[in-house]
Amino acid sequence: MSSWYDKLMNEPDEEATWCVPSSMFNAFAWGSKRKVPTRIIVQRVDKEKNIDHMQAEYQQEDGTWVPLSEFWNGKSMVVRPFKRHYPNIEPYRVRALDEVFKEQYDMIKKGGE
Repeated sequence: MSSWYDKLMNEPDEEATWCVPSSMFNAFAWGSKRKVPTRIIVQRVDKEKNIDHMQAEYQQEDGTWVPLSEFWNGKSMVVRPFKRHYPNIEPYRVRALDEVFKEQYDMIKKGGE
């Protein structure tokens, strides 16, 4: 028997979000509202399957980079400081938001994943 959650997550006219658009949104929302530098880190979470994870970070005044994540607060999605989703894996790439936008746009334009 399917649960309500299974039914909700398997609607034919929906696509689940994933870390790429979420990290881009988080960096854009936080950076544009707070007027602070943001970046996207990329971590290899599965070397055998070549799977990466992206997460936004913002820079504090002391130069420290703080991870961001998005949450539902009961009224809307919000971005807030959080923790690294994969704290034991060092990023192998760090990109500015505009670089990530360009990379993703080029991939979509070419029909890539």
